[in-house]
Order: sequence, then structure tokens, then C-alpha cells
Amino acid sequence: MDWTLEWDWVAAREELERALALDPDYVDARLALAEWCGVVAGDTDRGVREIERSKRLDPFSPRVGVMEGYNFIVGRRNEGAVRVYRAQREVNPEDPLAANNLALAIAALGRGAEAVAIMDQVLPGIQVPLRGSVVQAYALSGEEARARTILEEMQELRDGGGPVGALHLAMGYASLGEIEQALTWLERCFQDEGGTYALRDPAFDQLRGEPRFQVLWDRVGLPGAPPPAR
Repeated sequence: MDWTLEWDWVAAREELERALALDPDYVDARLALAEWCGVVAGDTDRGVREIERSKRLDPFSPRVGVMEGYNFIVGRRNEGAVRVYRAQREVNPEDPLAANNLALAIAALGRGAEAVAIMDQVLPGIQVPLRGSVVQAYALSGEEARARTILEEMQELRDGGGPVGALHLAMGYASLGEIEQALTWLERCFQDEGGTYALRDPAFDQLRGEPRFQVLWDRVGLPGAPPPAR
């Protein structure tokens, strides 16, 4: 089931539960249920429990770590996210995206200098189209000027026909408090790119309570209560 296109959350969960009833060791379905619980419905406790079961079934799968880290990020449980992403870096120190996620979690804990040191090291390895969370990490670390320079590079690439997604621009503008720009690009994400169900992401915290954001939230129809407005 393509959640991005259908947004039928009840049917999606029922489909996953049927699959797991037939095969409780089906790791892909277990991870999808973890995503449903944590990222879609905001029940990160249940999401993490499903991930723990997935770990026992496939302890070396990188997909398990990716989903575990994002569940912690969405649940604002940044200490857990730091632990997960630090472990990912130990396994694969050349992965710049894991380092970006680690820096983002560290910045969210108020350790800006530590986060900046990581980002400065790995920034060259992250392609410009994927730097929305880079902007977020620098902005959270108090490096607004650097965050804005990176966002301008992304915008210029997009304006020139480059492959920069509207979602990444929305994340960047939201991180810098540019609410109208962020909302415009998030709306473009829905108009041009199929939308996103990751509306619980902390990148959008400053958009909560905005009527235009609420329209998109209602359109996706996520189950569970939204995070409180920031």
C-alpha cells in the first residue's frame, strides 16, 4: 500500500496486522508497523517496541537502525536518537547522512558546538539537494548565517531546474523561522510531489498552529493527536 498516495491509515494498519498474523517474523511488515505507530500516529513507545522485536529478528539490518533513530527524532527523544546514530557512525563512519542525523539530535539537546563540529566535517559529503536537515542542524546550533547560505544554495539549484525537493526547502525555511516560505514550499510538496506523511517531524514545529499547516494535516488525516504548537 502506498501511504503517500492513499492516506488510508486504518486500511494500512489492518494490512500490516494481517501480514504479521500470518508471519510474526516478517521483518519488513514489523518495521512498517513501527513506522505507522511512531511516525504516522505519534505513538513512539509502540514504535520503539516494534523496532526492538525487529532487532531480534534481523539484528544486522541497517533499516532497523534508520527507523529506530527516526522514531526517536519524531518522539523528541533525542538522547535515544543520539545513541542510535552514534552507533550507526561506528559501523559506517563514512555515512554522512548518519552523521547529519547525529548532529541534528545533538543540536536539539542544546549542544550546538558539538553538532557544528560534526556538520563541518561531513557537509562536503552531503549533496546539495539533500541538505534540508543540514540547514536545520546549523539553525538549531545557533549558526543561522551558515544555515541561510546553504538554504540559498538549495534554492538557487531548484530555481535552475536542479533536483531539490520542495519538502527539503520547506524544512529549511521552517528551521529558520521563515513561516510563509516554509508553508508555500510544503504546499508545493503536496501539489507537485505527492505530499508527505512526515508532518510530525520536528522540522515543522514552528508551523504548528498555522491555518495553512492545519489544512495539510487534515488532508493527510494522520491518526492520533498532533504535537503541540511551538
